Amino acid sequence: MNLSNGFRIGDWDVLPLEGRIVRAANGHSETRRVRRKAMDVLCALAAQSGQVVERDDLLAAVWGRTAVTDEPLTSTIGELRRLLGENQGERRYIETIPKRGYRLLAAVEPLATAPAVPPATTEPMEQTTVPATRRRPIARFDWKVLVAVPLVLAAALFAWQRLTVPDAAPIPDDSIAVLPFEDLSPQGNQDYFAEGLAEELITLLTRVPALRVAARNSAFSFRGENLAVEQIAERLKVAHVLTGSVQRSGNQVRVTAQLVDARAGYQLWSDVYDRTLDDIFAIQDDIAGQVMEQLRLRLLGGELSVRETDPRAYTLYLQARHVGRQHTREGLERAAELYRQALAIDDEYLPAWNELAGVYFNLAGIVEMPRDEGFRLARQAAFKALAVDPAYAPAYDRLGWLAMYQDNDLRAAAEHYRRALELEPGNDAILSNAAVLAVALGRLDDAIALLRAGALRDPVSAVAHANLANAYLLARRYPEAERSIRNTLMLSPQYAGAHYRLARVLLAQGDLEGARQALAAEQLEAGQWLGQALLDNAEGRIAASDAALARVERRFGTRAAGNLAQVYAHRGDIERAFEWLEVEYEANGSGGFLEFRWDPLLDPLRGDPRWAALLERVGFGEAELGDVPFPAIAANYRKN
Repeated sequence: MNLSNGFRIGDWDVLPLEGRIVRAANGHSETRRVRRKAMDVLCALAAQSGQVVERDDLLAAVWGRTAVTDEPLTSTIGELRRLLGENQGERRYIETIPKRGYRLLAAVEPLATAPAVPPATTEPMEQTTVPATRRRPIARFDWKVLVAVPLVLAAALFAWQRLTVPDAAPIPDDSIAVLPFEDLSPQGNQDYFAEGLAEELITLLTRVPALRVAARNSAFSFRGENLAVEQIAERLKVAHVLTGSVQRSGNQVRVTAQLVDARAGYQLWSDVYDRTLDDIFAIQDDIAGQVMEQLRLRLLGGELSVRETDPRAYTLYLQARHVGRQHTREGLERAAELYRQALAIDDEYLPAWNELAGVYFNLAGIVEMPRDEGFRLARQAAFKALAVDPAYAPAYDRLGWLAMYQDNDLRAAAEHYRRALELEPGNDAILSNAAVLAVALGRLDDAIALLRAGALRDPVSAVAHANLANAYLLARRYPEAERSIRNTLMLSPQYAGAHYRLARVLLAQGDLEGARQALAAEQLEAGQWLGQALLDNAEGRIAASDAALARVERRFGTRAAGNLAQVYAHRGDIERAFEWLEVEYEANGSGGFLEFRWDPLLDPLRGDPRWAALLERVGFGEAELGDVPFPAIAANYRKN
């Protein structure tokens, strides 16, 4: 009997390749996910329907030599019974044969075809940096922003086997990924709620210093993929996986959750919560507490607890976060309105103040709100959060970013990040932004240590590898920069500006042909022309280099002033390079100089007295920054 396309037992259609079971109930389709080991056991029983399957045979077939006791099988049988809907003491599907094994009682009927897997979805990436301007809100052509925000996110998981994760280490015992919870709501369209619950659990577990939690972008990148939990855990380099589902109808909510030991392939814990929406925070507390208990973690200073609010405010908050990720003017403006509605209900809900600050950042960054107004409102929101809780780390992160990109005060930024990292040393977003500060201060080893840790926590994030590549490039560690930018392109082949970055790295290593091939794949006109100007100069074709630079100047003008200065410096035209750096400062402010100070292309300018004078005028002179302390936490990541 061929069961590869799926089979029916009792009320359920079993779809082995999709890792799920489906049944029609009350006029609606109910879907439940089944982890791989459990599906393997169910298929083994179905293949011998009505016959006793010995325990030893099941253990050998599903776990091989990894199982030294019967516990994985016993736990999995219990898990299957719950999934199939058997009540305590009821045996409609699986019968236990004492001292022998198990038998599938329900008749098995092969399915002719299996329902199609729903298409995977991808979300627009959030903007994590804000282009700096000084005199007027010009949308500056900024390669750092392009590296941080891809125009297209392609989940190229097929390339994983070729992806080189930096300094890969054995999977730590105290590591976990929280996968997006599945929306099983009868009315549908509750994805934002199910997704938000999983994100809140990620945030909650991240507060445990001893626990390594996979980043949200990586954990959610497998949504819709036809992969078993064990495969996802291997790719994320975690030992445990928390997964579940949400059914919401009006004020009623059912949350199921299960914690899986991905290495042994069996379930450590599972539970079902039938509550009202008013209890959603208690459910989050319970799930996090069970995870901690199962992983035998203990916190100093008490147990974890979520930040509670009125359920209406919480729902508005989740909706706002969902639409804000569209990163369009309409999406951001709608998100701001929803956050304000949530805060009208509860003006002490810290996450809403923090996310509202981020929306104002991004509205200013895409020039849909005057820069000064956007940053003023963002600062106001961050201080509102701190007025409620002076120990709220994300608000210090926001203020640190403002100090860098609006106030031009790296000393103040360092103090904000010291406090943020002191409060939440494992917060990936804070660590990533602190790495930007480390670059600005010239602490490139610290920046690389933090960004490498981010790439390990978020291994399928193209952004994480791109930012690491940028730090390696500034540190002149070209082979490592090449490795990281190629990782970016494996994960997102159309990543904006990545081929240009690769061409720069290859040129620095003398690989002119490789640089030419990289530029041929770059889709951004500015990247093609700037890279071609560099390549033509390296090959001695000055007229061709001039022509490429002229195209950049005509097309982008002052938005590309700093980039033009880079190419002129590389060509040895010191006068033109300084002229364009002056234009950069006047038109676009000091933001670009956070990296220009260290860019290898500008090396020919460093011996000129005008270089030090310009940096002092910009506010990034040695006298101002030479003794600014960087948070000591970076030293811990360098050791690791």
